[in-house]
Amino acid sequence: MNLRQLRQHWRQRRLARQLRGPAQQLRQALQALQATTQPFPVLVVAYNNGVHVVSMVRQLRERGLRPIVIDNASDDPFTVHTLQGLHARGEAWWVRCAHNHGHQVGFLPPLYAELPALFAYTDPDLQLNAALPADFLQTLCELTERYRVFKAGFALTLETPVPAPLVQTRQWLQTRRPIPYEAWLSVPEWEAPYWRFKLEGEPWPVYAAHVDTTFAVCNKSHYRGHFTDGVRVAGPFAAVHLPWFPSLDPMDAAMRRRYLRRNRSSTWTSAGVGPAA
Repeated sequence: MNLRQLRQHWRQRRLARQLRGPAQQLRQALQALQATTQPFPVLVVAYNNGVHVVSMVRQLRERGLRPIVIDNASDDPFTVHTLQGLHARGEAWWVRCAHNHGHQVGFLPPLYAELPALFAYTDPDLQLNAALPADFLQTLCELTERYRVFKAGFALTLETPVPAPLVQTRQWLQTRRPIPYEAWLSVPEWEAPYWRFKLEGEPWPVYAAHVDTTFAVCNKSHYRGHFTDGVRVAGPFAAVHLPWFPSLDPMDAAMRRRYLRRNRSSTWTSAGVGPAA
């Protein structure tokens, strides 16, 4: 075993140890979910962003869904109190991690192994479309099958239901191989590639585009080693990414400071943010 393999081995052992408890909690939530009419689990990842979590849970509950919130060791009192309340009232299941594993925590082996073939996964900082079809989960599931992709999720629109100014921060893009490139990109510039390749013959606007942890249905049977492999659906499926619209975002400045503390997943709001041009 070489040094790289040894490091990977110890990383896997550490993850298995750290996520043993959360995996058991997830298993219990999934067992409870089987007693409901919900087709498959909807997972919401959280870290010191209780105001976003409660908003997402409310939106999902309005659509007859009870989510599972995976909490990345939040230490913000408001977030902890919020998650305790959601769990106590039966509005969401609460899976508690002792460490912050980042926004892809649900895809780490100990937790991912517990999940069924189909599940939905999302960050909580979205405003869902008021016109979202009632059968949206089924539609996204069918798209994963039709295009044999790992994920089918919501496009992110820059047109809000109520006119709101777009944040003037920029994201740093840097590639080194094979051709070096670096630039500060505005939100529209960053999002433009996700709208290039429209797929024809669909009742809704569907685009071949990468999907990270924006709301998506994940189909394990079509995973081929590309984590962001997917399609995005616009029209009534398009969601608003609230941090891009400060006047719509319920997270105030103090909350955002707590959210950014030791945050392993933020891009536009931490190290990746550059000055507005």
